[in-house]
Amino acid sequence: MAMTKISLDPAGFRSLDDGLGWRGGPAPSGDIWQIAYGARTGWKLIAEYVGDGGPAWVIFEDHISHRAHDERELVVYWTQRNEEGAPVSFAYEIMQSAYLAEMHRGVSGLAVGGLRHFLFGGQNLCLEVIATTPPMITYTAPQLPADVETSI
Repeated sequence: MAMTKISLDPAGFRSLDDGLGWRGGPAPSGDIWQIAYGARTGWKLIAEYVGDGGPAWVIFEDHISHRAHDERELVVYWTQRNEEGAPVSFAYEIMQSAYLAEMHRGVSGLAVGGLRHFLFGGQNLCLEVIATTPPMITYTAPQLPADVETSI
């Protein structure tokens, strides 16, 4: 019996710009300036984007995994997006990828289920996130918890 091989190439690009209230324009005109996660952020993943429209923050309340890349390292993603005819956007959900498949096989994927792959593109830095729910985008700097010790 022949086994069906599941492709781990990225596929199913869906722009999330409108649904998330993105107002920074259709193509990134700026960059992801910094990414923060840990006790200092109250265990929220916070990415700051700085562009022509001013700063914006992408906030995940509860995510499973994240990783950052130089945009050149995602050439396979950009090629697939173009082949699918998906619009150039800041935020995407990707329905199939090696990263999503890897996280589905992990403890969180088995216990939580319903994992989703999100991608945010800057001119130089891109952020991939595995989570069960989409983030919030805000144009006001998030408040960090006041009771976090900032020195080691």
